[in-house]
Amino acid sequence: MISQLNKELVEIEKRLKEIEQLQAKYMEAFEKNTLPVGMLQESLQKVSNEKGELESEKNEIAIQFGSIDSKVTYPFVIS
Repeated sequence: MISQLNKELVEIEKRLKEIEQLQAKYMEAFEKNTLPVGMLQESLQKVSNEKGELESEKNEIAIQFGSIDSKVTYPFVIS
């Protein structure tokens, strides 16, 4: 289960980086006025929505990791 969560987390992080790059490109296009404002707004809204969904998934995975950690019992050395 941890392995699967790690894979999901890696994919989410990868996509979040891609989204940040897209947002930067859209902002650059806005500053240079190379695309219509309506198109830029729509594109930014789409990637912002996806970013929010991915961040929620990332938080859910963090909660699952926390849940797994709390179920693991660690042996204590008694001397």
